[in-house]
Amino acid sequence: MILGGSGLVGSHLVACLRQRGHSVSGTCWKQVVLGMTRLSMSDLRGLSFILQREKFDVLVICSGFTWVDGCEDKPAKARLYNSILPGKIAQLCRRHKTKVVYLSSSYVFDGERGPYSERDRPNPLSIYGKSKLEGEQRVRQEGGKRALIIRTMGVVGYEPREKNFLYTVIRNLQKKKVLVVPDDQRGNLTCATDLAQGICLLLEKNKRGIYHIAGRRPNAKRSEVAKQIAKNYRLDAKLIHPKPTVEPTSKAPRPRYGGLRTEKARKQVGWRPLSLLPELAKIACA
Repeated sequence: MILGGSGLVGSHLVACLRQRGHSVSGTCWKQVVLGMTRLSMSDLRGLSFILQREKFDVLVICSGFTWVDGCEDKPAKARLYNSILPGKIAQLCRRHKTKVVYLSSSYVFDGERGPYSERDRPNPLSIYGKSKLEGEQRVRQEGGKRALIIRTMGVVGYEPREKNFLYTVIRNLQKKKVLVVPDDQRGNLTCATDLAQGICLLLEKNKRGIYHIAGRRPNAKRSEVAKQIAKNYRLDAKLIHPKPTVEPTSKAPRPRYGGLRTEKARKQVGWRPLSLLPELAKIACA
């Protein structure tokens, strides 16, 4: 069961699992999707009923409050949806003998000495990062020894609501608008299809603990990524203006060197992230 199956990560994960022959159910809430169960993340009674009836082997928590700046304005909401509710969901999963998987973030690190491996100590800067780290801890505590935590960052891919970084770049450049992009923030850009494949492999190998699943280049500059997107779409890269983060331009502090190392997943389950080109081509044809 994919909790949040209508979102960017959830929808790609549902598709990947089905392609690999697994039986999958997804949930949606604000964005209604045909064939998915309409269920709020906070509806623990409804979720418990579904777990008891369907007896899922695995539940993946893709839902949460992921608006980083919004978390600064609404810390209670961030803690509820990224920490408290995931912990309670993990409790339900343990009660129903269902493995729980929690999607976390590179924002659990401060970005001072990245890229980071699973062995590095977290030190979040923002409310979002703190709530995700607390969510990791609660899920591992309440979900039992089988619980799996997957950290990722910079996820892009086909998405009907067009909310991720890829669409931001394309929209601005198509409208001939200047786009200011930080040139001192480094990290992975991750294809949603690659992330979904990594999660599938970890589930099929029955892995537990913490794993990083992210794109190939943990030290990629945000501005360089934007220019590569422009090149792939034959848009004017001169409209992209790299600028150092001298002054805060957003409410939540961003890790400067927050990339994730992925050697553990590569060695243990044979996961290999692909180029961004297949994903870009898919979006162009959508």
